[in-house]
Amino acid sequence: MRIVQVSPYRLEEEAGSLKAAHELAKRLSQKHQVLFVCFGDKSELEKVTKDITYLRTPSLKVSHLTTPSFPGFYAVKIRKTLSEFKPDIVHIQLGREIGSQPIFRGEMLLQALLFLMLRL
Repeated sequence: MRIVQVSPYRLEEEAGSLKAAHELAKRLSQKHQVLFVCFGDKSELEKVTKDITYLRTPSLKVSHLTTPSFPGFYAVKIRKTLSEFKPDIVHIQLGREIGSQPIFRGEMLLQALLFLMLRL
């Protein structure tokens, strides 16, 4: 099975839901191919093992809020990566912290990715 797993955090962050999503991706990759989508400074694709790949999506960090940013060629690159991966399942991991900021940015990332996927 080909699984896209989405986390609205940067891998460097210490968020509990990010750690849980990352651990789940590692375990799923033992029997499935996993594309782990998270925030980064720019669009980067990194094959970590035979069955797990990180897709870092460009984001903007303003104060304490990180939001997705898919200008021009980044959107094309992300859409191409998702299209070539051909996922069977897309899973998004939203954090549950005080306030709505992680949920808000997770919803924004999900909306942006769904928009790109619907245009495949």
